[in-house]
Amino acid sequence: MSRAARIQKDMPSWQPKPQPWLRDKGHLSFIRQMPCLSCGRIGVSVPAHIRIQTDAAGARKPSDFYVVPLCGMPRIFNGCHEKQHKAERTFWADFMERGGPDPWSTAQALYRVSGDIEAGERIIFRARQMLRAA
Repeated sequence: MSRAARIQKDMPSWQPKPQPWLRDKGHLSFIRQMPCLSCGRIGVSVPAHIRIQTDAAGARKPSDFYVVPLCGMPRIFNGCHEKQHKAERTFWADFMERGGPDPWSTAQALYRVSGDIEAGERIIFRARQMLRAA
């Protein structure tokens, strides 16, 4: 009579760790077609990832779910994207102090309508209206 083995003989196969970060190239190209959320400049927007209070980890970018359009073509001019990168907390605090909506809800609304340019422009337009009123 033999004893039962304590160690499981057939080990489960290795499975990759699930990736918590969402990467969506289609959504990023949609964001590039939107006007700047902060100043309203058209045609020079880049996707700006919101790093505070999101799923950003260390030096890793947050999910593409947390993206808003800000102007700033690299090496051409210093736009809103450059200002946001230098001091993100103060940039968004000033933006909301001027009457702008919080960037998290704007990013969420843009992700819901991703691909529909007219709906995206309406979201940015409404956010810009709030800025002008304040």
